[in-house]
Amino acid sequence: MRDNKITGNPGLEYPKTTVSSGASQVAVRVSPLMRYAYYLFVFSVPIETINVGLEEGVFSLSKLTGIMLIAVALSQPKVSFKKPPMPFWCFLTYILVCLGLTNWHVPLINALVMTYVFTLGLLLVLFWVSCNVLKDKVLVKGALLSFIGSCIVLAGLMLAGSGQSIAQGRMTALSQNANVVGATLSLGLLALLGLVYGRNDMDKRLKHLAWLCFGGITVATVATGSRTAMVAFLAGMFVFVVVRRGDFVLKTRVVFIGLLALAGMVLAVSQNDAVRLRWERAILYGDQSRREEIHPAAWDMFLQKPLLGWGPVSHYMELGYRFSRTALDPHQQYLWVMIETGLLGSIPFFTGLWICWRSGWRAGYGSEGSLPIALLTCLYVSNLAGTFHLRKVFWIVLAYNLASESFVSRRGRPAYGADSIKRLRAE
Repeated sequence: MRDNKITGNPGLEYPKTTVSSGASQVAVRVSPLMRYAYYLFVFSVPIETINVGLEEGVFSLSKLTGIMLIAVALSQPKVSFKKPPMPFWCFLTYILVCLGLTNWHVPLINALVMTYVFTLGLLLVLFWVSCNVLKDKVLVKGALLSFIGSCIVLAGLMLAGSGQSIAQGRMTALSQNANVVGATLSLGLLALLGLVYGRNDMDKRLKHLAWLCFGGITVATVATGSRTAMVAFLAGMFVFVVVRRGDFVLKTRVVFIGLLALAGMVLAVSQNDAVRLRWERAILYGDQSRREEIHPAAWDMFLQKPLLGWGPVSHYMELGYRFSRTALDPHQQYLWVMIETGLLGSIPFFTGLWICWRSGWRAGYGSEGSLPIALLTCLYVSNLAGTFHLRKVFWIVLAYNLASESFVSRRGRPAYGADSIKRLRAE
């Protein structure tokens, strides 16, 4: 019998939470202080614009909890700041390219770039910490519950009448962009279903929570009017169903859950006249809120400077100039990077995204199941109509996919869970 111990079940010893490290596996132990600091950080992300009594636009709730998390991480550096994964270096290369392509002769651009790069640097550190601490299985589940709980709070604020109505009958909350709220809630909705049905290490006790909150978050997501958020959720559900591994009964159950989620989304859209009209305009007339004009213009900019791009900040100022504006977001993550840094910065950035995707796919054989790749798919689709790399949820989902691969044994079976327990009982 092995020496690894577990409390609460004498006579049976479970394997420790471990991470793959070449030919060996090393135990990951995150301190309770670090664990709860991370829970608080994740909980603050969906409601980051809530008023905390400090200067608005300078100190947000998630920024404060993020700084606190980094400070706590310094107390356990051997766990939090282990060797960075390959995507870290890819994204760092992208940031350095941004610095190298900056037009330092324009003071306004100079100041904006420094703020932009500083923010990216902090997010990259949070990504590094997340990649390491999310290899603790206990912390993973707690982080998912924290994120879901915050999404429930956000949806509750919208449905309880505290939300704000904006153009075309759309709803939002806490003065956030409606598309951002929609994308966040779609991730929360996937996490809610995935926590119960997507992970190989399922917790049946959460089924009641899932179905109790599913309808409310769905209605709130639809109320934002974000068509991309709805498509992203459905794309995530599709991957969630396809990648989910198991016997025939389990696969059938997951397919049923996917169809039920689709029906719930369609029903919510049909009951909201404003959102239904937005969908009709998109389907019948190709209306994409002017993205059908912005995206081709951004692509033309890339073709004009394909190697080095237009430089950070200068790229969206140039795009704005072409539409008689001071500045204009290209409303797509991939075009943003391409016109900002050209192929020089796009190649390392997209390489980092690809490695995260590959890790999420491999994670399907581990305890996290299809949930990581489903969340990543939802995020990548959301980026087709938005730019999320300056938002913390973007980096958390990437880190979750990278960390989840560590829960897969070298033979392609879950490193922990039912198989390990049966093997230990046999011994």
